[in-house]
Amino acid sequence: MSTKPAAKGKNSAKKRNFRRRSGQQQMDATDPRRDARLGSLSQDEYSSLASALARLGQRVQCRQLAIPLTVTTRGVGVATAIAYDHAATTWDVENIRTILTIHQMYRVHLWLVYYKVYLAQKALVVPLTSFTALEHIFIAHDFSDTIRRITEAPSMIVMILDCIGKIETQDNIYHMGFGRAQNETLEYRCLVQTPVNLRATLDMLAAADTPEADRQAFIAANSIPGARYENNLLQNAEQIMPINYGLQDLVRDIHSYQNLLARAHCLLPKQYLAKFEWSATGNAGGLWSTELADLRVSSRFDAGRAPLVAGSRRRLRGNDDEIVDVSVPAIANADYRSSEIVGSQFSTFWSREPSTSLATAIGCTSLVGEYCHVSTRHRMTGPNIVTTDPVGTMMVVTHWVGGYDDVDIIRRALDRFGETLPSRLD
Repeated sequence: MSTKPAAKGKNSAKKRNFRRRSGQQQMDATDPRRDARLGSLSQDEYSSLASALARLGQRVQCRQLAIPLTVTTRGVGVATAIAYDHAATTWDVENIRTILTIHQMYRVHLWLVYYKVYLAQKALVVPLTSFTALEHIFIAHDFSDTIRRITEAPSMIVMILDCIGKIETQDNIYHMGFGRAQNETLEYRCLVQTPVNLRATLDMLAAADTPEADRQAFIAANSIPGARYENNLLQNAEQIMPINYGLQDLVRDIHSYQNLLARAHCLLPKQYLAKFEWSATGNAGGLWSTELADLRVSSRFDAGRAPLVAGSRRRLRGNDDEIVDVSVPAIANADYRSSEIVGSQFSTFWSREPSTSLATAIGCTSLVGEYCHVSTRHRMTGPNIVTTDPVGTMMVVTHWVGGYDDVDIIRRALDRFGETLPSRLD
């Protein structure tokens, strides 16, 4: 005798009733300590999920952690090349390089960025979401005292410094620093040049036993101004960063740097320089990220020109304000002529946080947010997207605009290259 199968709806109702009874039994058997910890929740409240969650939310305290944000420095090399060449073409390249070499300017700018990251690190009072994401750096007291004396720099360098630091938004706290790499390969060093790792990078580029494919990849994205390559091997590592670079070398570099800036006030347009104050904070521009931008710095040299002879002396002011005489070495870049920024114009940038048009323009132009395999930025894609030409904007800021503290000026600079900023970010 055949049995008629039960209706499908009847079975479903039985299952729902069974699950409801089982769930109620489990709730009744919950550890009584729950009530002491979370407060007494009635059966009526359990029947309403929204009400129960609201009660729980009143009793659970959330601890906010800071989000690590990695910093890259290719923009420093690009901005240095543009600033140095603008000074040389507006003034005179022969006079410029007897006062300050392209390598000295680059070293000083790297020290400025390194010190700004150091200040941001000292302001880290909220634990990070990842304790191993950022590298812990240290600067000796005499080095930091020397660097702090600089309160003026080319406008583009000041824009980069303004992007770096502790950034607080309405909902989040971000802390910026250099990404921690277990093994600093050329892939990492291409994006993160610092005064501490620069010499080791140069040695890798000058060594024939470094895999040629790695050297070629670095050269294709090179951001070191004044670097001379032959057969994919670096030829002037000692000029770019002396092997035993120390405090006196830094004092000498800063003396030459400030000497050039003092003359620039009289001989270069006023927008060439900008003043700044040292702080541990950054602006929302530092939140803008991008993939490795398709650009490189390619330097040109005067063929057959010999370095000038050393022997002159300059009077420098040491850390204790004592005037000392220092022998000046031969001009290391006496044959340097100029640099060209090679590559595609436009890159796509994104941020998980909205920002003003000014902060967006500054952040995209500074290139502090490129990412590689040790970056935290590849996990931080967001709905705010801008396509812009960072190098073109660098040139506009350096050559034409009257400063970057006016959003209309930046907008006019971007419009010069056919760019627009989304109105929703205003």
